[in-house]
Amino acid sequence: MYQKQGCVTISELVNILGVSTETIRRDLLFLEKENALQCVHGGAVAVNSSKKFSSFPQRLNENIQQKRQLSMIRAKFIH
Repeated sequence: MYQKQGCVTISELVNILGVSTETIRRDLLFLEKENALQCVHGGAVAVNSSKKFSSFPQRLNENIQQKRQLSMIRAKFIH
């Protein structure tokens, strides 16, 4: 699935692989040095990916409903 998208986020990899964020970051940096992918903020893209990434202000307004739902779930864990 991610090969078709051409990108993956660190959080997706953490959930799929069950390892720490730092492990994912180290592995992505290694793979970037091997020219297997390109690291971007929060994840990685395929080297041959032509997908354009939107700017931060644009991303703030994407998936707002999902972000609100996640925020409500996470808020339950804050003491």
